[in-house]
Amino acid sequence: MEEFLKKTQTLLGTLGHKLLEPVVKTRQAEEIAMQADTIERFHLKARKYTSIAQLTNEGIVVLKGSGGSLTANSSLSNGYTKIRSRLIEEGLLIAQNDKLIATNDILLTSSSQAAAVLLGYPCNGLDYWIDDRGVSLKSVRVNLKYTYSQWMVLTIH
Repeated sequence: MEEFLKKTQTLLGTLGHKLLEPVVKTRQAEEIAMQADTIERFHLKARKYTSIAQLTNEGIVVLKGSGGSLTANSSLSNGYTKIRSRLIEEGLLIAQNDKLIATNDILLTSSSQAAAVLLGYPCNGLDYWIDDRGVSLKSVRVNLKYTYSQWMVLTIH
């Protein structure tokens, strides 16, 4: 049965559907990776809000408990405004103490999308997400001299 599930997962993944894969790694896998120092978490560079994200094969996952702005500027694109509204309607972002709080892990397609949806204004996610050393996602990528997609694959595995 387990072999069947693995083959099904591979087939679905090949077709672009990640139905049998978790959004983020399990606690056990996370603990093993932390010991190996392979999971890198990024923090949103914003004074009022604490947000933490983790990169995955599908994009960036904003972790449960992350915070963002309660209001959105009119300069936020229609696409990001719709995503933000949908997340609020679905209860994945709720208003709490003058800010939005993620009630669950939220998968978004890019670092810029994640930053803009949380902060409520357009911004470059490569500059706004920083690691524990204060190094931006952009600097980490540039220093490695990889393309974004190559870097994403290397960072995740």
